[in-house]
Amino acid sequence: MANGPRVWTWVQRAVCCVALALAGPLPLLASNSAPSDAVNAEPLRVAVAEFADVSGARIDNLGGAFADKLLAELARNGVPVVARDALEARMRETGLDPTSIADLSRAAGELGARLVISGTVDDIEVTAHEVSILVVTVRQSKARVEASARLTDSSANETVSQVTAVGSGTEEGTLSVNLGSLLFGIPAHDVCGGGLRVERATVAEGEFVSVGFVADTASQWLGLEVAAADGAFLRWLGWRFVARGDCGTWFWNQRDALGVSVGPGVYTLRLRSGDRALAETSVEIRPSVSLVFPSLDLVTAGTTAFDVGSVGQAVDDAVSQLVASLLPALHAVGETARLAPRADPGGASFAQVAEVLPDGRVTLNVGAANGVAVGDRYEVLAVTRLVFDPETLAVLSYDVQAVRCEIEIVEVRDRASTAIQHAPSAASEPVVGDLARRMP
Repeated sequence: MANGPRVWTWVQRAVCCVALALAGPLPLLASNSAPSDAVNAEPLRVAVAEFADVSGARIDNLGGAFADKLLAELARNGVPVVARDALEARMRETGLDPTSIADLSRAAGELGARLVISGTVDDIEVTAHEVSILVVTVRQSKARVEASARLTDSSANETVSQVTAVGSGTEEGTLSVNLGSLLFGIPAHDVCGGGLRVERATVAEGEFVSVGFVADTASQWLGLEVAAADGAFLRWLGWRFVARGDCGTWFWNQRDALGVSVGPGVYTLRLRSGDRALAETSVEIRPSVSLVFPSLDLVTAGTTAFDVGSVGQAVDDAVSQLVASLLPALHAVGETARLAPRADPGGASFAQVAEVLPDGRVTLNVGAANGVAVGDRYEVLAVTRLVFDPETLAVLSYDVQAVRCEIEIVEVRDRASTAIQHAPSAASEPVVGDLARRMP
């Protein structure tokens, strides 16, 4: 009887290994809570990162609005998507770099997205007519927006498609642009000249306050907040990932968190890294000497006023073109996963621990037939609520409890492979049935 529990443990392991062998490599998951028919019937989930604005246009929130519009257009075409703020939050929490395709792929994969879209707003041109001194009156404006996007398979960190678009828009009517700062004769500074800087220490009511910071010590996520002269919090301007040696920029439209204009006065701009305040500077807003019309909503992407303008129309046109070009590639990847969910030429993205040998080596239920090669690395995950398809034994959903350790493939057979642990310890020892997720 003393050997009863031990015998039963080996029986359990044998059953588990047989089930794993029958199941083969795990399919890419459409989501961590998708029903069984969704794995084979629905398009794979897609994450979209904020587009990099390299156009040089002074438009607030352009990259973020571009990504949000693309997400909305994908959703209208029936593509399951991951919210942009969820992707950004995951990258910020884990210190990942959104300018790195590998880091984007990792964050997207952790959120259950097989595909991730990143891109750039490359150029914006606006042609206007009837220019007068100090106040510009535009009877008609035409805009042209160039953008590009890249579709990446997060499971293999491989580019699936790269597309470009040129959008156009036309606006009829009268538009006046305030040039109040020219009246002050205040010189502008390079916001990327070092430290935390504002473009001008004094601005007119209704103008953007432009702020920049150069990360000269380390790459990191940084955020900027606005406070009143007495230190009271007014507005959070968002997080930016600033690579070492690069410059992060923010725009403030002189409004508080409720969207109310703050009015003339001196305001503090405070830079934060997590909960720590790194630096601060100030800006003075003076009463405008000319009528400010229209509001800064016209140059803030995502607002109604911006969307109906010529640039907003051009952005929408470019987004529609990008989505039309990306959809065939999205559906092609989804069809490949539906027809051959167990095939992964770039190496199995998910596997399971089939055996833990006495010397610490780990056997996975994937091998050369699944594209696994010597040197591939996996992270072993302790999971709960592991759900199998009753017919195929494919894993349908799971919740990650902890990351146990990292392993590296040292021997590959047809349907199995052997790996060694990196920095093994009793606390991180893999267990039969753990999931193994391929690392980029």
